Amino acid sequence: MSLFEKTVQIDHVEVRGLVHKHWNLELGDIIKASQNHTFKAHSKTGDAFAVRVTPDPDRLHRDRISQEVQFVLFVVAHNLEHVCAPIPTVDGEFVVNSGHLVIVVSQWAKGAPLDFFSYRWVERDVVVAWGMWLAELHRISRLFTTENAGIAKKIQRWDQIHHGILEGSEIHPDDQAVVEDPQHFGVLHGDLNVSNFFFAEETKEFHVFDWDQVQQGWYLWDVAQSELTVYMLAEAGSLVDGSPVPQADPATFEGWMVEGYESVAGAGSVDRARLTRMVNLRKSFYEKFCVKAQEQGDVPAHMSHFINYVVNWFAKLKPGQ
Repeated sequence: MSLFEKTVQIDHVEVRGLVHKHWNLELGDIIKASQNHTFKAHSKTGDAFAVRVTPDPDRLHRDRISQEVQFVLFVVAHNLEHVCAPIPTVDGEFVVNSGHLVIVVSQWAKGAPLDFFSYRWVERDVVVAWGMWLAELHRISRLFTTENAGIAKKIQRWDQIHHGILEGSEIHPDDQAVVEDPQHFGVLHGDLNVSNFFFAEETKEFHVFDWDQVQQGWYLWDVAQSELTVYMLAEAGSLVDGSPVPQADPATFEGWMVEGYESVAGAGSVDRARLTRMVNLRKSFYEKFCVKAQEQGDVPAHMSHFINYVVNWFAKLKPGQ
């Protein structure tokens, strides 16, 4: 099975009609098209919203999306600020299933995206705020697991996403021992990279979106994903040409991330040895995924450079290379 789902074309006129009918919003420009098609929409008063349309002809994603939305709504209800919350339809529903389409509308993020190549996102104030936000999310996730155990158990696990590329991975006994411990293992954002939040410079606040990789995993699995890009840049160089990126310092970045996290979760709440193992497991995912994608040979054009970059990254790390 291909690691990349084919981009299924959708009828923009049909989507426009559904969004107007169910949310009374006017559909605007498409932002991106891949597995999900994302549009910007506006209300009559000019407020902006994000519309995510998932083609689902085989009904593979409906339950997952429903579980994702239930989790995000719980997070919002428990006062985690600056989450781009799902918006109800005029009938009070949060997910519309129409034919082969699954549609969710969310608040538009406040603030602005951080330019990746300015490396503003590796500076201390951003990274500390990042860690604080993750710690608060994980506090609420523990409540979600306690109050909604049935839903939490149905959410995809860390080793099931992306066609189970990590299924069967060797897990350290100390990490395996806490899989049933809600203090250490629960529901995560799963993909809190710099591309999935806006940052408000005036208030130093995150505004987080793109929850479609909500998953069960170790809480430090979430933190490791946020750190991974710094390791990548430090070890493989610039995404453009492989040149050194002096701003990418994994030890400093992790120190600031942990500082922010522990300021919310408590001193010593981050097991640094486990975090290192989670980073290494994340690296394993990227290597396996990208090598397999190259072998399959059906990489989408917009992903080709990144896939080659990652494969070369791990080739550099092998002895004798």
